[in-house]
Amino acid sequence: QDRVASPSAYYYYQMGLLQIEEGAYEEAVASYRTAVQIDDQSAFLRLELARLLINGQLWAEAEQEIQAALTIDPENSAALMLLGAIYAAQERYEEAITAYINALQRHPENPDAYLFLASLYERQKNLPSALETLQKLLELEPNSVSALYHLGRIYAELKEYENATEMFERAASIQPDDFQIYTALVLVYEIQQEYEKAITTYELMLNLDPNNVRVL
Repeated sequence: QDRVASPSAYYYYQMGLLQIEEGAYEEAVASYRTAVQIDDQSAFLRLELARLLINGQLWAEAEQEIQAALTIDPENSAALMLLGAIYAAQERYEEAITAYINALQRHPENPDAYLFLASLYERQKNLPSALETLQKLLELEPNSVSALYHLGRIYAELKEYENATEMFERAASIQPDDFQIYTALVLVYEIQQEYEKAITTYELMLNLDPNNVRVL
């Protein structure tokens, strides 16, 4: 749905934005609710209200607004992403996984959906599915540091240290100032007894953060 909201409903939405800036959360929710009441066929307004309710951890109400938005616009991948976040926050992992899969069916180039889906598979210790999901993301975005880093972590957990090393090295080459990547890389070097590479990596880490006690 391209339509945002009717003019009168949008007025209350704008009022809600100002109230958010002022830290008046309850007033903002009330303004958003008024906007939705005026224009109950705006998927945009319902999702904006849902986001505000999520910030207040009002999961059931937020879910209700998202489901209403999906009734208006069943192909809305943003709504499915929010639904997945709500389910994941409540540890309703199977429902969250379904929501992210549905989001990817509608928008298969959404990198966040792949990352969140892989994270849920990891929580369930379903590492093969996590690997498959991240590999799909890497096919889509070969320079995705997040995909490379998380793939490296999973390979390390599976004791596939050569694959883990490759992922971490690729991530470091793309983002050479990321301390977290070097921390993971140096561990797999040590496990494989590649001590010279480990020492070189520690030196890089020391240059990045001279006062870090993990390196000293």
